[in-house]
Amino acid sequence: MLWLKIKIAGEQPMSKTYEQIRNGTIEEGTDVYNKGGILITKTALRGGTGYQINYGERDRYIQVLKKDMNNLMKAMQTAMKS
Repeated sequence: MLWLKIKIAGEQPMSKTYEQIRNGTIEEGTDVYNKGGILITKTALRGGTGYQINYGERDRYIQVLKKDMNNLMKAMQTAMKS
């Protein structure tokens, strides 16, 4: 379910902000998901476009490159099943 929401939010028609992020000309992020204490922001990272996933009460987060998101989602699904 999380995958679907990220895909829908992240694959919208290109906007000026999206083009700026894709081209690396913007430092800020765009919030693509914000529910249940989880905030996902699409942003420019050192290795390219990626996502910052914020969660918890103490501002904990991870940053994942867009190219690594599928691996992260598969790992999360595997962990949830164990």
